Amino acid sequence: MKGFSFLPEDDLQEAILQIIASYQEIRAIDIWFELGEDERFRSAVSRSEVNEALSRLEGRKLIRMGKDEKWRLA
Repeated sequence: MKGFSFLPEDDLQEAILQIIASYQEIRAIDIWFELGEDERFRSAVSRSEVNEALSRLEGRKLIRMGKDEKWRLA
């Protein structure tokens, strides 16, 4: 992991936005792996929860998926 500093009050969507911002473009599975390396999310986040959070962020037009199936900031 690239050394993200997640605070206890951060929620899943904010953590995902930080990961996407750091990598510029990243697949959903890789986001899930990155979250799994963080102590707060290690056992608490399923892949479906990550996909739901990505869908909500996309609906809010904060991120978008490219043709290569990688997520990027909008």
